Amino acid sequence: MLPYRCIAGRVGNGGEDIVVRDLAMTQTAEVGSTETLGIRWALNLALVAAAYFCAARLGLLLALVKGVTPFWPPTGIALVAFLILGRRVWPAVALAAFAVNVSIGIDPLASVAIAAGNTLAPLLAATLLDRVGFRLELDRARDAVAIVFLAALLSMLVSASIGASTLLIAGQITPSDLWVTWLIWWTGDAMGILVFAPFLLSLRLPGDRAHGSWRPTGELIALFVVVSVVTALVMRSPLALRFVIIPMLGWVSWRFQLRGAAPAALIVAIIASWAAVQAIGPFGHGSVFERMATLQAFNATVAFTSFFFAAVVTERLRDRERLEAALRAEQGTARQLRQLHEARSRFLSSASHELKTPITISRGHLQVLPPDATPAELRAAIAVVLDELERMRRIVEDMTALVRRDDVDFLHREDVDLAELVQTVTAKAQPVVRRPLHVAESPPAIARVDPQRVTQVLLNLLDNASAHTPNGSPVEVRVRDGDSWWTLEVEDCGGGLPPGSEDAVFQAFHKRPQSRGSGLGLTIVKGIAEAHGGAAGVTNRPGQGATFWMKVPR
Repeated sequence: MLPYRCIAGRVGNGGEDIVVRDLAMTQTAEVGSTETLGIRWALNLALVAAAYFCAARLGLLLALVKGVTPFWPPTGIALVAFLILGRRVWPAVALAAFAVNVSIGIDPLASVAIAAGNTLAPLLAATLLDRVGFRLELDRARDAVAIVFLAALLSMLVSASIGASTLLIAGQITPSDLWVTWLIWWTGDAMGILVFAPFLLSLRLPGDRAHGSWRPTGELIALFVVVSVVTALVMRSPLALRFVIIPMLGWVSWRFQLRGAAPAALIVAIIASWAAVQAIGPFGHGSVFERMATLQAFNATVAFTSFFFAAVVTERLRDRERLEAALRAEQGTARQLRQLHEARSRFLSSASHELKTPITISRGHLQVLPPDATPAELRAAIAVVLDELERMRRIVEDMTALVRRDDVDFLHREDVDLAELVQTVTAKAQPVVRRPLHVAESPPAIARVDPQRVTQVLLNLLDNASAHTPNGSPVEVRVRDGDSWWTLEVEDCGGGLPPGSEDAVFQAFHKRPQSRGSGLGLTIVKGIAEAHGGAAGVTNRPGQGATFWMKVPR
């Protein structure tokens, strides 16, 4: 890193200085990241090795043959380490396995071979589990089957075969003890996978203490105590009562799934292994080979039953949650369809009503004309009809804009002087508004907008203002300059809006008293403003009037 810093200090203040400094920072970050990853990897190796060694020393307390025990937790630790941290932590497993064997007096060369077997077996188990898509949550029936048959019963044949053969070659056991040693070794490694690996995986699962209540945790602890006491009593009794343990494990699995099933199975396996080593209770008869075979069958049954049942319950709960989510989504869709249908009905009803009014007025004026109508009478009738036709045109235009406001081709933007556009539109709208229009002077206000849609906004706002401005009173129109906005304002001097109705007036089909429009004009204003990336609103002065405005980006 030092050379980069020196170069950066000598280049000067130009662009090259920035490039070199950036390169120095990049190199520093990469080195720092590499150092962090290296420290983390070394820490993981140390933790895995320490956990493996400590668990091995505890497991050796049940040893039947030198270095061979019917319950070997380190195998479960190795498997979980490979599944979570990755295969590259294998040196920690191999080193810890070698240290364990050397510490109990096994020849170093033989310890190397045994450590290789102890490393290869969980590596094979992790590889097979990955091949079948094993989930660390152990929340599917297939995961329970995989960890029992592929990881425990099949993969541990490797370590048992290498370990027992090595002890025979090293002279640690006699040929007559080979099969007993092999079976105990296989039983111990399989038990480490069956009951200790799921226990470690269950520690990763979240608890279910809801709303600050400790009741679920208390119930779980109570169940563990019951399982421990009943298992201890059964294992000390000469009667074959082992089957009574299965319903209790089923209850724990049903209530707490893997979070309860894994610790309960671990408790039962430890007590059963201790009873088999002591040759008491159900294991008080038969040879060592027979006791180990019985222990292996019992612990495998306990583990498979617990994990399979827990996985089935988890799957059912997950299916129920998915079904409930699907039902909620379906209900939401039905509600949306119902709302769309109601909106469609309101739209058609409003369209029919609003268009019927000008048609009826036009028809009435034409029907009452006498055959010998004077030119003045004809001009008056034509003026009414033209006025109503203009009204219909505006209604149709509003409805078309409402339908098309989400269309990507709705706007055709160009650079427009809003001040000039306001002057043009107000001049054309003066005969229709029938109110004095006062347009404030404004410098050029250039914005990239759709001039046709902005014209529509101004006409809607002017029509709204004229409907609520007393005869003879003026309507004020102006363009305000903001930091990043141009604001078009149309101010009337009517009675203003009822307090609290400022947002409601922009909703579709909401009509203020005395309004002759479709109830869509202000909705269209809001839609066009938002389509331009702006906003629309009203400044209300109850009893004095209201100022409706639209903002567009500068």
